[in-house]
Amino acid sequence: MPREARNIFSGNYYHIMSQGINKEKIFYSDKYKKMYIKLLFDYASKKSIKIIAYCIMINHAHLLLEIKNTNDMSEFMKMVNMKFALLYNRLEDRVGVVFRNRFESEYIYNEKYFYNCIHYIHNNPVKAGIVKDAKDYKFSSANNYNLEKVLSEIQNRINTQENEILDFIDTDVDRKLNLESNISSVINEFKENYNLDNINLKDKRMLKLLIQKIKNTTNANNNEIAKIFRINKSNYFKLCEQ
Repeated sequence: MPREARNIFSGNYYHIMSQGINKEKIFYSDKYKKMYIKLLFDYASKKSIKIIAYCIMINHAHLLLEIKNTNDMSEFMKMVNMKFALLYNRLEDRVGVVFRNRFESEYIYNEKYFYNCIHYIHNNPVKAGIVKDAKDYKFSSANNYNLEKVLSEIQNRINTQENEILDFIDTDVDRKLNLESNISSVINEFKENYNLDNINLKDKRMLKLLIQKIKNTTNANNNEIAKIFRINKSNYFKLCEQ
């Protein structure tokens, strides 16, 4: 049964807004909008950040990002804005700050906010009267956007991660259960061979023989053997006091 889309909201999505100093029109030309978009995608790939949606307006930019580590968000925006500022100042023959503050960010906390955020970002040019249809604006992700595809990609990544985790857990649990069973068999056999009712862990000679037998039979390491002893102490032996 397919999972619902709301499972994507695990605290990794942020709406980012970056604005020119004093609301200056730092993206007044197409070349600056294109330059900023290129920087966004170049640095996003280096930081493993996914750009879900974007829109570059004349004096500000909106982004919806998927971020694994929140610390990466600040580094990512710092690198993008600093690089753009250096290029912009050089091309405009100016000096000084280009962006107002650092940037603004809002955490996407549920499914409704996620959809609203995409709609808000893409409809900035419509609200500003630049275009009538969001898809007609060249400098946003609206003109080639497929929400179902984006959500499917996000869900596929999450399903893959969950399956990898479950596979690891299942494998780990299976190994532990098999190890317990195998060691239990070795202990029972050891008791029968030496005609013992119980295992005395204070008997160092006996303990050494038993551990060697377990290692030879099960390939368990010392830590695993110690843990198994504790798990099975009620059935087989009394732990010696350290």
